[in-house]
Amino acid sequence: VDFEKLLLQAKLSEAANRPEKTFSLMETLVKNKKEDLTGEERNLFSTSYKQIISSIRASCNKINEIYSEEKKKESKGLHLAEMIKGNIENELLNACTVMLELLEKHLISKASSPDSKVLYLKLKGDYNRYLATFFSKSEYSQNALVAYTQATKNAESLSCINPIKIDLALSFSVFYYEVLKNTEEAINVASEALNEGIDKLEKIQDSDMKEATASLQMLKDNIDAWTKEKVDDI
Repeated sequence: VDFEKLLLQAKLSEAANRPEKTFSLMETLVKNKKEDLTGEERNLFSTSYKQIISSIRASCNKINEIYSEEKKKESKGLHLAEMIKGNIENELLNACTVMLELLEKHLISKASSPDSKVLYLKLKGDYNRYLATFFSKSEYSQNALVAYTQATKNAESLSCINPIKIDLALSFSVFYYEVLKNTEEAINVASEALNEGIDKLEKIQDSDMKEATASLQMLKDNIDAWTKEKVDDI
């Protein structure tokens, strides 16, 4: 396998905004490469699939909204909405399974740096979280919790302004809020990462500045929204 050629094709596909093709090329690379991915390869692999999964998740959210509305109205189209809902959720299940199997079979065991280990465990948490949002099986929620907890432990050696570490806190806090319905812990996880990140933001490398700043802003936006929600509930 010509890894250099695969990587170049993947980069060109990404530039042409073709996430499915980008991921297909990176999947071939992941399955055949004996050592860990480079930072560039990790980024292409994870971001291309995030684009694919984001589209399916958006469809799941929308069809669930429609299904709920049809159910309230006791509409004649309820069975049709239920069928489409099932089809889209099955598509999500299959898509998440692809990523989870790649992580388990080819990536986590080959992780050769803290950055890699944390990212792969974070992704394991993310793709279980996506399933836990739409499926009631407790194993998805439990698997996500274990993966995020392991990722957080492995992230202790990383700088608090490392974009992977900030994104982990973002994902873990959203998991607490959306899946476990624990707003207080969600705010705690996000606040700790935000406060540590802001303290060291001036020391960040230019290449990481934009990514880290964007993630810190998302943490702040979530904290503000969740805090307001808690006050409104009082």
